[in-house]
Amino acid sequence: MATDLNAEAIESWDANATFWDARMGTTGNKWYQKLEVPVLEKLARVSPGTYALDLATGNGLVARWLAKQGAHVLATDVSPKMIEIAAGYQSSTGDSYPEITYKLLDLTNPDPVAWKDVLSAAEKVEKDISISVSSMQSCML
Repeated sequence: MATDLNAEAIESWDANATFWDARMGTTGNKWYQKLEVPVLEKLARVSPGTYALDLATGNGLVARWLAKQGAHVLATDVSPKMIEIAAGYQSSTGDSYPEITYKLLDLTNPDPVAWKDVLSAAEKVEKDISISVSSMQSCML
């Protein structure tokens, strides 16, 4: 259950989701292009069939990058609007990302039922030595 502060944060991300997506879009901003992509290319040894967990996916930018490299991705976010936008890229860009599953998740929720899919995905990531990526780019801002 979200605290008042969590509820306020979720409402804020929902209210600003369209603005955030307009700034990030399909290619990301300069921060993403100059810093995140080179780090992902260097550290995320992604090959077809690997598993990745993208926490705080935002508009799904990193999830789509991982999927383009061949990973099966579980992308989570606390904001229903962000998940809606991220999933919307499935059809709006003309690209298909069947290897991405989007899930609403509050990382501060201690309820194990809420974490079932994430823990299952994390187990797959852990078993796959070639990749262990959890992206929380929105927390770096």
